[in-house]
Amino acid sequence: MSLKERGDELVNCPVETGPIELSRCSSFAAKNDFPISNFHSQEGESQSSYTLKPGEKVSVTYKIGPKHLQFGEHQQFQPKVDIDTLTQLKVSTRSFRAQSGVFVYIDPEKPLTVEQTEAIARGEEIEVAGYLKNIGQSSQVFKAGDEVGRLYWTNEKELIKGDELQQLLDKGLVGPDSWHLVDDHTVAVMVADERFLVPNLPDGQPHRFDRRQEFGLFSGYTAGYTPESSSQLKTALETAGLVDSKHPFELLVTKRGLDLPGNVMGILLPETDLPGVLHYPSLLIDPLSKWPVRLEILGGHPKYVYFTFYRTDNCPARPASDVKDYNIYAKAK
Repeated sequence: MSLKERGDELVNCPVETGPIELSRCSSFAAKNDFPISNFHSQEGESQSSYTLKPGEKVSVTYKIGPKHLQFGEHQQFQPKVDIDTLTQLKVSTRSFRAQSGVFVYIDPEKPLTVEQTEAIARGEEIEVAGYLKNIGQSSQVFKAGDEVGRLYWTNEKELIKGDELQQLLDKGLVGPDSWHLVDDHTVAVMVADERFLVPNLPDGQPHRFDRRQEFGLFSGYTAGYTPESSSQLKTALETAGLVDSKHPFELLVTKRGLDLPGNVMGILLPETDLPGVLHYPSLLIDPLSKWPVRLEILGGHPKYVYFTFYRTDNCPARPASDVKDYNIYAKAK
């Protein structure tokens, strides 16, 4: 059976108008990030802003509703929300938050209540318990309303492996000479020697990042900034203190870029080739990602990180949008 024939066969995924049972969902990433609702101090007080110090975690309530579960390009779908839905879904921390060393968690021990599932079914938002953790070396200010994370789902029936994976790799899924296969579904991707650093502000001032471009300026990535919009940040950067180069948080990047079709999503594995050195849980690589992947690792500078890849368009809820010739799962016309 050819790959194209295999793709046609997989198009027949059951989809109804309205919510979809999670176990029947194709692999997907929600279209919208969910925001912070409020913070809870150790004394139990609720507050609308918080300065998260290095090595600290803070209890947080997140606001999640139907729009934070929707997926699909041309039509909007969302999984049916049952009591255990949020304990099954995974969380990807918004990229510039993760790159600054802060990570988002939803409490896995607190399934939804019946009242919460009914509220989402009515189109309402609910409040969900979790926390933020800072493994970086700089304090950061967070505010209620900050969008910090995105929910996603991987259906293991859609794991790309064997000849299918090899064909994608041969077509350029990963930059040449920077990868090798570990097994029939896991790709080891080489890590570059560079390390990106976030300078500390003078006098112990905490960082406040509202946009990825602001974080990018401080970590050595300035694309998208004009001199006018970045002048204040540049002044702060010129007076910033040096970072501790021995701090265990490593902001790294793959040696070559990935080049994902519109119907393939990548997932980083937590493990690296260094025993005990893990990639922190911001593991989702969106379809159509075409650049080196930044890596958030604690405790060492590995030579390789590991990826798996999943089909995302074999269900009408997520049609392929890429026109590349290696879009091998698109339905033949």
